[in-house]
Amino acid sequence: MKLKHKVGLFVILILAALVLHLTSQSQLLKNEKDNISNYPVIYTKEGDVLYNVMYPYLNAMVEYTLNDSYTLISPEQPLTFYIPEPIINGSLTYDLVDTTTGKSLYSSTIKNNVIEHNKEGSIFTLTLPKLTIGLEKYVLKLTYNKDNTDVFYYQPFYYHSEPQLVENALNKVSSFYHSTFNKDKKSLKPHLMEHETAPLHHLAYANLSSDIETLIWNFKGDMIKMNEPIPRITSIDPHTFGMEIELTYTQAVRNQSTFEYWDFKEVYTIDPAEGNYVISNYERYGNTNDSPHIDKYSIYMGTGYENQITHITASDNNQYTAFIKNLDLWLYNHTTHTLTKIFSFDQLNSDYIVDNYRRHGLRILTVTDDGKVVYGIYGYMNHGVFSAYNGLWVRSYYTATQSCDNIVFIPINYDLTTLEFYMNGLCIQNHFLYMSINDVLYTIDLDTYSYTQSAQRLPMNQDLIKKNENNVLRAWQESQSKHNHNIHSLNLEHNLSKTLSTADPSEGMHLIDVLDDTIIIAEYEIKKSFERLDGTVIYPYKAVHLYNEIGELKQTLYPSDNTFYKSIQISEDYQLKVIPCQYHEKVQNNAIYSKVIFTEMESVTLVEDIRNNPKHEPLIHVTTNGYDTIIKTDALIESINERILTEQQKNNQAWVIPISFSKEQTYYTLYSNQQLVGTYKNVVDAFNASEQYPLSMVYQTKGLTRKRFGLTSEQPRSTLINEVPIIAQKPDLPRGCEVTSLSMLLTYHMGVSIDKLSLADEIEKDETIYSIEDGFIHFGDMHTGFVGDMRNIENKGIGVYCQPLINLAENYVANQVLNLTGSRFEDILSFVSEGYPVLVITPNIYNDVSDKTTQHWKTPNGIMEISYYEHCVVIVGYDEHMIYYNDPSKNKRDHRPIHSFKAGWNAQGRQALVIYD
Repeated sequence: MKLKHKVGLFVILILAALVLHLTSQSQLLKNEKDNISNYPVIYTKEGDVLYNVMYPYLNAMVEYTLNDSYTLISPEQPLTFYIPEPIINGSLTYDLVDTTTGKSLYSSTIKNNVIEHNKEGSIFTLTLPKLTIGLEKYVLKLTYNKDNTDVFYYQPFYYHSEPQLVENALNKVSSFYHSTFNKDKKSLKPHLMEHETAPLHHLAYANLSSDIETLIWNFKGDMIKMNEPIPRITSIDPHTFGMEIELTYTQAVRNQSTFEYWDFKEVYTIDPAEGNYVISNYERYGNTNDSPHIDKYSIYMGTGYENQITHITASDNNQYTAFIKNLDLWLYNHTTHTLTKIFSFDQLNSDYIVDNYRRHGLRILTVTDDGKVVYGIYGYMNHGVFSAYNGLWVRSYYTATQSCDNIVFIPINYDLTTLEFYMNGLCIQNHFLYMSINDVLYTIDLDTYSYTQSAQRLPMNQDLIKKNENNVLRAWQESQSKHNHNIHSLNLEHNLSKTLSTADPSEGMHLIDVLDDTIIIAEYEIKKSFERLDGTVIYPYKAVHLYNEIGELKQTLYPSDNTFYKSIQISEDYQLKVIPCQYHEKVQNNAIYSKVIFTEMESVTLVEDIRNNPKHEPLIHVTTNGYDTIIKTDALIESINERILTEQQKNNQAWVIPISFSKEQTYYTLYSNQQLVGTYKNVVDAFNASEQYPLSMVYQTKGLTRKRFGLTSEQPRSTLINEVPIIAQKPDLPRGCEVTSLSMLLTYHMGVSIDKLSLADEIEKDETIYSIEDGFIHFGDMHTGFVGDMRNIENKGIGVYCQPLINLAENYVANQVLNLTGSRFEDILSFVSEGYPVLVITPNIYNDVSDKTTQHWKTPNGIMEISYYEHCVVIVGYDEHMIYYNDPSKNKRDHRPIHSFKAGWNAQGRQALVIYD
């Protein structure tokens, strides 16, 4: 049962983390655990109520994501802060930080004479300065220096000049809640207008089936409020200032002589209307908060929307099954038919705020045949030894003694959504804990409590990494290019790494998958790869290799004569399937009409079950009966034993491993609806991944500085960058549209004239000589350098693609050139909207290219489909209908309809680059 706790303002808890100073990369700082308790947690104070816990870091945050906290602060609003210890020997400063760049907008010192000290701690009031009016997200960063050590506290907030709007929204939600609970139909009726008269976004318009009878609480017996509802703003629309607000509360229902406890969550969508707010949608969820109920055959785990059973893991002999329900960890013993709660952050003496706002996750790492369960808690620690700190806490439970041991605590300065992403690869093997963060795999020795970086430069793009079911066997390829020659494998069980390479440099390899103890790799000849004009590539796989867990070749599968494998897939039932394809060269008298043709055949199954040791399913089955979640086991349940082990029952200590993460590298993170989707080394991979997710946002991180790439929905409807110079390519460079466009871009960015002729001399060249052999044209690859003669139109030549231009631009503006090739057209325009012109490869017809006008060339890097329509311009603006660009061939600014320009750009491989400072 949770204690009654009234809160006048909405509650925000910030996910935070603790990153400790590192004196040696492999040596444990054994006194760090004691030091953790020396740093207080700061609370925001309102009257006698403490709220808004600010979590500390011993090192500044790497990223200003902080997606799990929302508050609004108005101009010159006083904020009171409470530190539960005297800060006489310390100093306090604060900064207001822009979340998109990480830069401090304002900094000041909190003078000691404004800090009030008492026996409970220290209190001070802070009034923020005026900022740019508008709904923007910032971070209040407090720095507490004690004994020459800085501790940082973060409070993210939205800044708005009309706090009355927020108060009105909260009052409306509160009024609605009390009307439903108190059965006050008269008070509730104004919220429920008739549909015919309801304005758009009104509750009656959104919930057409809602009426007073369905919204009002109807219950039998006594219902007792355990606490007043706690409002929390979970999201804010920066454009409309609409909000989503949650109310959370607990109620007890008398059932004969016992009470049944329920946790409730109500979700309100609030939209502004004529200077006020209306409730546009409302949902109520309930969840029982009681011990499981059993009968002879089943365990009833509870009623409600959150009573899902997740992360089921069985021991090898299937005697024990561990599972997670509502962030509680349970273990079922199939021999004794007992159920034990191993871990829970729920507390009988909860203040309700922390207990109700769970910002952590659970991961089952191992379940052994003797009933030992090793598990990890990651995120914010609600209770326990590391209460109010952020990171990964690894513990173990022993069935024989019914006790838990603390193993290790790793402070990590990432929020929960980011940690959730990285915990997917967490595993334990042979007394080692393995954890991947960004592009490094960390190995933590659980015997010596030290750590090493066992694998560096892992691909950040998760599409390049494959892992087996228990994360023990991993493999990755270095890139997605045609020239990927190496596949790397790492077996954590045997601590064995190996690189699988092709013997012939003219051959490439692709990692298909990792299943059980089998690594599946496909091999192809680079010269027989076929690149379409739009940039897509057909890989003629000539063999499929199956390697075992230590990198030894087990089997090679070959296609039949005169065919190759165009596609290789693993089906849901673990069948290895391929699509054979026939390759045919259609040779014409005129080589420009010779074509390469591919004919797909019917799918073929090469291996019925690619797994060597298919794992058995746990002898536990989760079903639902109405709102009840039920566990049905393989045997009669005779008894149930629930045991919650509190911290007071433990006398062991967890070592603290102070891992330090690199802050120098540049990488890109993709978020969708405030959830981390992936981390990437280049922006194109992030943009490509963003196509699958709505409302996505890409950030570039360089050290502690972040840049946000514009969200397409935030773009202005029109923009024009007038300052980009117009430079003519002719008569000097009849084929020099690419270097001339780059000259425009560099001149605009650097503020000094960059000569197009110098760029023409400096650009990389592909020296392949034009020839006709076997009825096909043989010429250069525009991805590697300029092909042919740029200055003399009488000689053979065509042009150059983006990568050589990027390499050249890097000589002038190092580390500022972004390759946008493969991005969405909307992403390209987002840069233009921010004042950054974009160089693009496009057909000179500014529309789709007919197959009849393309040619098939044989280049040193495979067969390529090319078009002599290839051209290059600089996009400088757009409006609702047109794209505006500087055209070096016409020596003027021109425009074309968006739909046709985009179609042509897509047809030419979606190639683009931008100089982005």
